[in-house]
Amino acid sequence: PDVAAAVSEAERALGELGADGIILLTQYAGRHLGDPVYEPLMAVLNERAAVVCLHPTSPVCWEATAMGYPRPMLEFPFETTRAVTNLILGGTVDRYPRISFVVPHAGAALPVLADRIAAFA
Repeated sequence: PDVAAAVSEAERALGELGADGIILLTQYAGRHLGDPVYEPLMAVLNERAAVVCLHPTSPVCWEATAMGYPRPMLEFPFETTRAVTNLILGGTVDRYPRISFVVPHAGAALPVLADRIAAFA
């Protein structure tokens, strides 16, 4: 992921263009947003108290998991679940409390998996 370009574009969008927020995919090249590579971007978004809408994308391994169904049917909700779990368990949400994350699809599978995730965390 080109994090330096993402930082530059986020600063331009939130500053110069006056955007209310930005949209980020749940992962880029298999690296979810809680990955340390995104720390510079998260720092800028936190500094600006940004609103970040997460948009699911296909996981790297979608060919093996989609079972022949269209990816948006199953993979997008599961990808949203993976991404939010990664943001929470990786500590990104705690380190950057001023970022407001908008989680699509009613939280995907998180509402039914929250207790299970907490038990294993």
